[in-house]
Amino acid sequence: MSNFEQRDRFDSSDRNPAGANGNGSYPYGASRSAGQPSYSSSSRKGTSKDLTMVDLINQIRNMFAILRRRFFAGLFVAAIVAVGLGSFLLREPPEQTAMTTILAQSTFDEVLNRANVATGGKDDDQEMFLINQLSFLKSRRFADMAANEFTEEEKKQLLTPYLEQGETFTETGFRNLVGSKMGADRERDRELFIISFRHRDPELAKLATDRIASKFVSFLQNETKNANREAAQSLTRQAETLEEEISSINEKIRAYKLEKKITSIEDTTELLQERLAYIEKSQTQASIERATIETQLAGAKVAMENSQTPFANPTLASYGNNEELRKKRVDLMVEKKALSSRYGPKHPAMIELTNEIEGLSEAIQENFALAYEELESQYDMALKQEAKLRKELDRSFSESQEIDALADRIRRLEEEARAKALALAEVSQRASMADVNSSLPADVMRVIDSAYIDSPFLSEYKLNIIFVSGCSLLALFAVPLTLHCFDDKLKSATDVEVELDQDLIGGVPKLSRTRKKDRPHVVRDRVDPSKVEPFMSTIVQMELLSSQESSSRTFVVTSTIPGEGKSTIASNIASGFTQLGRKTLLIDCDLRRPSQHLMNGIDSKRGLVYWSNAGYSLEQDLFSVDSPLGIHALDDGTHLLPSGGSCVHPTKILVSAHFGRLFDALREHYDVIIVDTPPAGLFPDSLIVSQQPGETLLVAREEKAKLPKIRRVITDINKTNAPLLGMVLNAFSASSLNARVADKYTYRDYGYKMKKGKRPKTKGRRVPVA
Repeated sequence: MSNFEQRDRFDSSDRNPAGANGNGSYPYGASRSAGQPSYSSSSRKGTSKDLTMVDLINQIRNMFAILRRRFFAGLFVAAIVAVGLGSFLLREPPEQTAMTTILAQSTFDEVLNRANVATGGKDDDQEMFLINQLSFLKSRRFADMAANEFTEEEKKQLLTPYLEQGETFTETGFRNLVGSKMGADRERDRELFIISFRHRDPELAKLATDRIASKFVSFLQNETKNANREAAQSLTRQAETLEEEISSINEKIRAYKLEKKITSIEDTTELLQERLAYIEKSQTQASIERATIETQLAGAKVAMENSQTPFANPTLASYGNNEELRKKRVDLMVEKKALSSRYGPKHPAMIELTNEIEGLSEAIQENFALAYEELESQYDMALKQEAKLRKELDRSFSESQEIDALADRIRRLEEEARAKALALAEVSQRASMADVNSSLPADVMRVIDSAYIDSPFLSEYKLNIIFVSGCSLLALFAVPLTLHCFDDKLKSATDVEVELDQDLIGGVPKLSRTRKKDRPHVVRDRVDPSKVEPFMSTIVQMELLSSQESSSRTFVVTSTIPGEGKSTIASNIASGFTQLGRKTLLIDCDLRRPSQHLMNGIDSKRGLVYWSNAGYSLEQDLFSVDSPLGIHALDDGTHLLPSGGSCVHPTKILVSAHFGRLFDALREHYDVIIVDTPPAGLFPDSLIVSQQPGETLLVAREEKAKLPKIRRVITDINKTNAPLLGMVLNAFSASSLNARVADKYTYRDYGYKMKKGKRPKTKGRRVPVA
């Protein structure tokens, strides 16, 4: 026996792995002990939620695994982004930016200054003046004015580099060029303006910048001279206007008070407020009383609809002598019941008692009707009182609003008069200053230095390159992560443990290097230890986690959708149990598309379908050569019960009582029964088979089935007699998000070697079962 066989094989003298609990068997239903291999995430149950350095490193590794998996998609989108943005931002040659600085030295601002010059601080009007000039510099009007400062030759020199092939010079095109290439800014909290112009020719850029700065300074000086002449006249006219407005406001205030016959607005307002408070209080009390009666009336209405004598309603029951009449009627009914044992219903005494009881009942009903009418009358009176108080409140409120409006109008007029008086004093002072400033020179701004070429560390062209590169790099990373977030397929062991909250009892890596016909027999033929170990480890987990207490255990193997490798997993697990010394039966219950007979190269003329067509016979020897079940003994000792053909409607076979009795008979002969069933997400066959006692193993292939559908399948399985034991992640990629699972099967560095030689034959044979 090879080292590999010695390490994997359990003690053949017992059906369970030796050494599990000291006596050679694992206790069924026991939890996995410490030190045993497990795929269940320990961080998912009962551990701290604090993010450790190991968790952070694992998350980073997972992120890079996602990027690696969808690298080409990200690369494709990044290439599109790079080409698109690059063709838009980098299609033109780089431009040179010429700059010059203008210093603002204004005396015109003192003409409109409010009061801050004496304090030495920059006032609001000076700041507003600078902001307005900056806005003018950036305006289209100034761009058109600056365009007129160039000669025809200069215009052609500036526009020619930007003309497309076949285009000619136009005045409109030149104006648009000046407007788009000219820039203006201001140093923060300083009286310095920066004028710039971008052009492909640095000399032309400096020429344009000097010309624009000169035009701006000359224009502003002319504007200042005109403003100085008009300032004095304007301020004088403002002072006269203010005096007239103040007189008009004072006249309006006097007229309002005479019209309403009011001497003191404050006293009138106070009296109205007291009156409103009293009426509001009375209305609140009336509303409370009305609501109380309304509640009682609603309850009484419901009670009267349910019964003509609703003693359960305290409001109606307490009306008049209802309680006294009720007590008397009860006494008569008791007396009538006592006499009924002695006299018949037509006895005079019984008739008299009956008439008295009916009379009392009618009297009680009339009292209840009167009580209800009394409640309705009280409710009408409460509504009228509430409406009367509301009307009076509205009238008083309107009067109060009218007085308040008048008071507000008068207060506004008084405030307006005071404000205009202050403005008049200020305008008069500024008018005096205007007479002095009108004679000052119009030295508003001056150019500090000639235009120069600005050479920043990062030019616009370089910034565009960085921007395009950054967007492409962002797409390279963002696209794979986004696709991963919106992909709801099962992608990794983490999805099994976190998203599905299930135990991952096994993981089988991709068998792409193994021939397709050899994949169902990886365990049986032992082609490569690194391929065998995942199946053997899965079997160990099944032994540890199984809660079946009988000597024979049944495992239903299914998947969510086709193509997840359930039949291959079932075949290898059956071979693994056989190698562990278990008497194992593999049943091909996929009656819609059977495959186990093809994998093992056997005849499928006999099997479950043939047995059902033969009348479900259980009387003859089921394991003989002539049995309609056609059980085959494979080369490694595993027994295979084939499907016996395909069936369009296998439900009839699976739900029959004969099928259950067949399972009972098979359990008496086998230690382990592996049942290969159709996908549970498409057909109910596996759920029907799961009604037989046992446990279910759900096979999930990486990047195959969607998580919501797997959840529904798990829910359906757990409702059967064979609940979910755990999941097996099939065909996982060692380079994806399953590093923790993949690391368990790394054998190349440990020294396991397989001798070269021929693989054993895979064809099974029909033999009687002992």
